[in-house]
Amino acid sequence: MMMLCGESPPALSDREASDFDQGQPFAGKESLESHPDYSVEDRFLKEMPGYSRVIGLVRLDLKSRQSFVRYLNHDIGSAYQVATDDPMVFPEYIAEERREALLSAVAETLARYEPLFASLSSLMYLPVFFVDAHDRVAETTFSTELHAKRASPAVRRAVRHLGLGQLYFSRSVFCLQGDEPQSSHKEMTVVPPELEHAESGFWKSLPPGAVGEDEEGNAIVGKTWVERTDTWSTHGVDEFIMRKHGIKVEGANPGYVYVMRSGAHRLDVYKIGKTQRSPEVRANELTGATGVPTPFEVLASWEVGDVDVVEKEAHRRLRPYRVSRRREFFRVKLATIVEEITRIVRNAS
Repeated sequence: MMMLCGESPPALSDREASDFDQGQPFAGKESLESHPDYSVEDRFLKEMPGYSRVIGLVRLDLKSRQSFVRYLNHDIGSAYQVATDDPMVFPEYIAEERREALLSAVAETLARYEPLFASLSSLMYLPVFFVDAHDRVAETTFSTELHAKRASPAVRRAVRHLGLGQLYFSRSVFCLQGDEPQSSHKEMTVVPPELEHAESGFWKSLPPGAVGEDEEGNAIVGKTWVERTDTWSTHGVDEFIMRKHGIKVEGANPGYVYVMRSGAHRLDVYKIGKTQRSPEVRANELTGATGVPTPFEVLASWEVGDVDVVEKEAHRRLRPYRVSRRREFFRVKLATIVEEITRIVRNAS
């Protein structure tokens, strides 16, 4: 299972991320280098400004009801800081005692993120909800980067050589709509499945063509399963809390200021508007009224006391990025829009 998350505040400050020592590359990976265009700012999610990117992975064994290896990848801009209890990540030249010491140290780091791994284990059952609540499943189509660049010479050449059917200009995503009545409680307790983490073995790479064995003793090429005689385990939390933070906003003209985007638009083009209903309702209205091939999606919204004042000030401050004076579309990075509107809302409150 794999999960993309946002963390605020980040585990490492901007300075710590900039000064992070990536160490020496592993054998055979000496040619890998960080891309020079990436900086510390690139570790933050565009959809959630201020939240750094964290990728969690866990390997589950449903038969034994255990999770075997976990990975926690903190984005630091030009690379990832990785914490894992997978012994295979350590080069063979590291002594066994040193490897065990490193694994014990990593266990402390992973323990701080037990709620994340607990929720990740719970999401293993997400396909069951899609089958059970099939009437709430909606298909949404998103344009790919190729769609935005379809008129470029490179894409045209690709169409001529590969054929139009070999290129993906859109992707379909199946979403489980949340049309259930919203709970008035700010907290909801989630009980994850009963899974224990126990490191009882690991995969070891073999020379090309060499045949090894999996956990069941079946032949497999290129790797083999290694049993460990000294095992350790950590138990996950029994439950974790999801909190909904909401503050009732009052004012003379309350409503929402929103940022939306349709996949049919060019990259970094967003609509900034207002509504006195929910932003999701407004997004559906815009999708039907404008006839865009892909629906509008709400990327960010703020509940404010006077929507006219906040929207007008946002349009004024972002005027240099406005696509047209008669339309509410702006071509600028999403992080810039969110930062500016957040500052306006904070000063208005």
